[in-house]
Amino acid sequence: MLIFLAERFFTTGIKEKAKKASLETRVAEEKLKQGLNIEKDKDLIQSEYKTYEPYLKQEPQDTDVVAKFLKEIENITQSSGVLVLNLTPENMPEKEEGYKKFRADLKAEASLDQLFAFLYRIQDSKLLIKLDKVSIAPKDESASTFRIDTTISIASL
Repeated sequence: MLIFLAERFFTTGIKEKAKKASLETRVAEEKLKQGLNIEKDKDLIQSEYKTYEPYLKQEPQDTDVVAKFLKEIENITQSSGVLVLNLTPENMPEKEEGYKKFRADLKAEASLDQLFAFLYRIQDSKLLIKLDKVSIAPKDESASTFRIDTTISIASL
């Protein structure tokens, strides 16, 4: 009976400690596996980060963002051959959760080829530019030139 009680008290404590140590070991192994997976994908993660890094940089002031935005729109219109009639930025940016949205109204004229080149360059821009609303109408009866009225926006952190 004495041996039974001694075994019960001593070995039970040892068994509990062994189970706890085994569980801690499994948890540590899982964390190690996760860390190794992250380490394995480190190069991929860094290349993805470099892709989006230009969007993460903070701009110092709203006027700098607006100037950069308007300059990009002017460069796009010039490179696509679109004739700008009016480019007017809105005074106050829209504040969304985590970013600001700047808008500008653009009135322009373009041929069909120039219009497609303009739309392609807007989509291909390094800035986060979006056409919010677009209205395209023929300028004259021959429909060789189109009048474009659009609202362009850019998102900035």
